[in-house]
Amino acid sequence: EGSRMPHEVVLMAANVAIVGEAPLWSSAEQALYWIDGQRYMLLRLDWATRTVQTRMLRYKPELPRLFCRPTACW
Repeated sequence: EGSRMPHEVVLMAANVAIVGEAPLWSSAEQALYWIDGQRYMLLRLDWATRTVQTRMLRYKPELPRLFCRPTACW
């Protein structure tokens, strides 16, 4: 039996999403992006400040990478 390392689960955002999906990590921004397709939102967690920003969209999002440029996704 191999040794197991303990893992800690930390709630980083208390935002309620109907369907939170398609997480995307931006190394350049040190930020996590995900979408809520049911609410037409793009969400961004800034790792340094632990704050979440939301952006309402006029269309149903499918993948956060569609919003990204080489230097930023927001």
